[in-house]
Amino acid sequence: MINETIKDIKSKKELKNLDNKFVEEKLNFYLKKHPLENKPFKQLKRSKKYRLMLKSIRKDLREIYGAFIKEKPSLNNLKEVLKTKKLNQTLEEHNQILKTHQSTSERLNNYKEIYKNIFKEIKPESILDLACGLNPLSFPYMGLEDVYYIASELNKEDCNFIKDYLDLIKVKNKVIPLNLTKDYEKLNKIKVDIAFLFKTLDSLEKIKRNISKDLLKNINSRYIAVSFAIKSLSGRKPIKERGWFYRILRELDLNFKTFETEN
Repeated sequence: MINETIKDIKSKKELKNLDNKFVEEKLNFYLKKHPLENKPFKQLKRSKKYRLMLKSIRKDLREIYGAFIKEKPSLNNLKEVLKTKKLNQTLEEHNQILKTHQSTSERLNNYKEIYKNIFKEIKPESILDLACGLNPLSFPYMGLEDVYYIASELNKEDCNFIKDYLDLIKVKNKVIPLNLTKDYEKLNKIKVDIAFLFKTLDSLEKIKRNISKDLLKNINSRYIAVSFAIKSLSGRKPIKERGWFYRILRELDLNFKTFETEN
């Protein structure tokens, strides 16, 4: 039953690349609160409770992962262009890929300002980009050289894409699949100059309350750059300032500075 249900959950295009174990965790969590009837699976699949379960779990997964994907990205065009152009001459080609993911698309007009503010504090030799999405493809906006780029994503296919990109632009890298709600203690062994947590913590808090504090305690970095959306996914509703996050910063006795851009 579990395997078939996972398959049903992942039947939607935007969720098909999710790791089965991650989906199984969400499924088990749901079933603990809302157990299904003890029926043969063929009958169960036709029940209202089963359909409601699929709808609920998919909704959560979209908020965490699928809602941010607009279309599947490709490196083919960029590969061709890089044969004749330098990296900093390929912003247009990078932008086309960055537009395929909602978070990076929203940051597109602000990347220069974002990195200008972040790198006023530090010129890193190593970066840890957690739940990175397509953010590593903003590398040309960073203005960095000789950097070791470590990136993490939830599923292996996304990791492979990021690995292919960083190899393509000849940046020393390591790309690892991580479930941040479970694997956060592994972060303590990865020492870097700066870690990125861009538009990640809101989603993780929906899965595991106070996971943000566990992450901040375990990230082994001189600096951590955290960002939050200031508008809802639809862009219509403003989102209130996260008082809970400032409370965590105070509890961990962390110094911080803030700046604001468009969503």
